[in-house]
Amino acid sequence: ANPFPARSNQSIEQKSAFGLLEGDVTQRFNLRGELRYTDEEKRQVQLTNILPTLPTTGTQNGKWTFWDWRVTAQYDLADDQNVYVTAATGKRSGGFNPAAQILSEIAYGPEEQLTYEAGYKANWLDGRVSTNVALYYIDWKDIQQAVPATPLPGQPPTGANVFQNFGKAEVKGIEFEVAANLTDALRVNASFAYTDPKFKGNTAYDIGAGNVAVCLAVASCAPSVL
Repeated sequence: ANPFPARSNQSIEQKSAFGLLEGDVTQRFNLRGELRYTDEEKRQVQLTNILPTLPTTGTQNGKWTFWDWRVTAQYDLADDQNVYVTAATGKRSGGFNPAAQILSEIAYGPEEQLTYEAGYKANWLDGRVSTNVALYYIDWKDIQQAVPATPLPGQPPTGANVFQNFGKAEVKGIEFEVAANLTDALRVNASFAYTDPKFKGNTAYDIGAGNVAVCLAVASCAPSVL
């Protein structure tokens, strides 16, 4: 058992503002823009020591501010059919690991994604059948992933996980969905998805032994059909 169990109190304060602007360029062509501002503060008060050589208490404070945006263009091919393209960013703030046993694993940084999507939506047979198909690409940076905490020197693993940042990845995929109202009381849905995630650059080298854990979170580092 770990002779130095970690206990802590954490608090999170988040402030955000959101704005949206949408307009019709023509009767069939629509543009939409969204913007979000986030200000997030996190505080961790360590109630027991991380290492036996450290004080029995400690406080970690972090603050992250960022902007996220989304732009969507949609063109109506007909009253019941449209095509669209979307580009958007997404960010997740960093934080602290109450189960960390060594100093280098106490904190982790923010994560960022840039996503592109293009799709086609349609209704058929007076709306009784609908189809949706979408292609997407995700550029993923500073991946946050839970990995086993490094134990104290000479001690067995604690069994706890900590979050760390691991390099870059890209994810490509396609999704297809069809739904049909067979009767007024019976609706049938079917869907298909194909995902192809890959690490970029030297990410696999950087994460070393943690590669296995990260791969599990990114569809086993190989194409998959769901």
